[in-house]
Amino acid sequence: MLADRRTQPLDLHDQRFARLVFQVVIHGYILSAQGRARSQDFSMDDPIPCIDIGPLFDAASRQRDLADQAIMAAAATCGFMVVRGLPADVPAQRAARANLLRLFDLPESETRKLWRQKFDPTHQNVYRGWFPLQTGFLTAKEGIDLGADIVYGASVVDGTDPLREATPLPSEMALPGWRESAAAYYRGMEKVSQALMRA
Repeated sequence: MLADRRTQPLDLHDQRFARLVFQVVIHGYILSAQGRARSQDFSMDDPIPCIDIGPLFDAASRQRDLADQAIMAAAATCGFMVVRGLPADVPAQRAARANLLRLFDLPESETRKLWRQKFDPTHQNVYRGWFPLQTGFLTAKEGIDLGADIVYGASVVDGTDPLREATPLPSEMALPGWRESAAAYYRGMEKVSQALMRA
């Protein structure tokens, strides 16, 4: 379906790319051939589709076209999807996830070192880093926001752009092997995201 697009590299730091992801994936908008955006009707009672994206990593085929169509339908309706059929080299198996989730076993004295500036004004990191659990909010969650520097190093860090600031990470002593595992996961998700955006 658009095989020529699949051979062109994606610039993941391009703001137009980010806006397209935001519009198509997050808000469930679809761009028409003329470039106009239109919203699709969606009911909260509709199920989130589960799509086998395995064919996206193969040569052009009817199965790949069907996966493309299913992704577009999901973007045009609810704006979300659950994917399956990831390549074997994407570390999303149960053991890989458990390895990454060790981060949540760290004591607060360690995670506090990673806090965003919002939670510790003495920290320089505005966007990247740990956000502790906050009660009383609709999205009560905790976690860490990781940047591309965990894979590509300082060459992608820009201190003037919060989205490209350095990611604070747990020390190797506090969490042996975690940085390497997080980098492998990031590379895997980058591979998946590029396949999805080319669909």
